[in-house]
Amino acid sequence: MKTNKIFLIVALLGTVLAGCQKAELVNNNQEPTGDQIWKITVKSVKNVGNTRALELSGSSLEGYWKNGEKVAVYFGGTKLGTLQVTSADNADPATIEGYISKPDGLDVSSSLMLLFPGRDDDKWTYEGQDGSEPSASGALSTMFDYLTASFTVTSIDLGNHTIVATGDAGFTSQQSMYRFGFLKGGSGDPIAVKSFILSSSQNKIVRSRSFSAGNWISEFGPLTMTSASAPTGNLYFMSVRNENTTVDDTYSFSVVGSDDALYEGTQIIPSARLGNGQFLGAKSISISQKALAPEAVGEISEELEVI
Repeated sequence: MKTNKIFLIVALLGTVLAGCQKAELVNNNQEPTGDQIWKITVKSVKNVGNTRALELSGSSLEGYWKNGEKVAVYFGGTKLGTLQVTSADNADPATIEGYISKPDGLDVSSSLMLLFPGRDDDKWTYEGQDGSEPSASGALSTMFDYLTASFTVTSIDLGNHTIVATGDAGFTSQQSMYRFGFLKGGSGDPIAVKSFILSSSQNKIVRSRSFSAGNWISEFGPLTMTSASAPTGNLYFMSVRNENTTVDDTYSFSVVGSDDALYEGTQIIPSARLGNGQFLGAKSISISQKALAPEAVGEISEELEVI
């Protein structure tokens, strides 16, 4: 049975939490025809975690499966196709099914991996976020709330070309969700920003992931958020996968305000607050304006040819 989890905002130590080459997964997006058509159904989906359509409810982030949501299915690192949630919104359990081309080697007891969201570009990336509030059809929910699950093929009907897969582990969240707010000098109300860059002292913030040699490989580096609009209270949402979970981390922020000024700030994140599947408040990050003054004063004495 699927259970919805509610992730509470976490206060940290009396304060609030304070772009690349990709190796793509092998893709098979061709519509199967004739004898290649196999219907695959994943059932008994349980413990879905903070999945799916994300809705903000006060200080909690609630998730549920929504009819029509897409889930990619992989076998040995090869994408077999994209499945869809066919049950009603918030069904318990949800049914996920679709049609694939059955590859050689796929048989009873084979292991399948499911990845949400089943993006049209087949990417697992955290780049391109716009900071907007979570909603069932918003970018955070449909593009950056990654979940994975492993399922085992339990039956194959050769006559009817159907495959059934089941699993007990359910879907697990692959990152945490943050709500960032920036205060000039640490006081007043959060300011409106055009963009910010997030980096960490441990350099384990993930920009993208790809499948290679039987394993998921992460590419690390700073993440840029470019605001699409001013969200409620100037609080910006971001999906962050940080693979440092053992030592305290320092997040650094380079912020471009709505006034086009550049601000900087940092926040220490205790290791206990790192890891996946959390909804973390970061509404009072103290930032200060960065002075952009010339290092020296002088005159340019003559014109030099540059071309």
